[in-house]
Amino acid sequence: MNTLENRSNAEVLHDQAMECYDNAYYGEIKGKLSPELVAENYRKAFELEKKAAFELLTLPENNLTRAVIFRSAACLAFKIGEWRECEKLACMALSAEPPKYVEKQLREVLKDAILELEKIEEIRLAKLKEEEDLEQGKI
Repeated sequence: MNTLENRSNAEVLHDQAMECYDNAYYGEIKGKLSPELVAENYRKAFELEKKAAFELLTLPENNLTRAVIFRSAACLAFKIGEWRECEKLACMALSAEPPKYVEKQLREVLKDAILELEKIEEIRLAKLKEEEDLEQGKI
């Protein structure tokens, strides 16, 4: 597949992702969709946007479209609580030397994802400590 075909397919995927996002967002704020359907639409938007991002991997690293789509995929991953996916996508985008304003936004979402991952790790460690203390009769 050549770069033009990849871009065309990526554009189709991106358009579908944004349609799912719009459905979720407006369905949520207008109360027209159940929380389950909102979550389903956000997840589908993420999956489509991630596919679009990977379609663009053949474009030059400093390509603006590539950077923006990866940023969008990372933000959608954050939105649905996929912190590790958000981290990976943001790092991939940052490694491609995006324009400065996109880089700043990527660093912000990456920082937020890392904070969420650290919270999860703290909870996991606290549970392990509690289990250990129970086993040793300290509690």
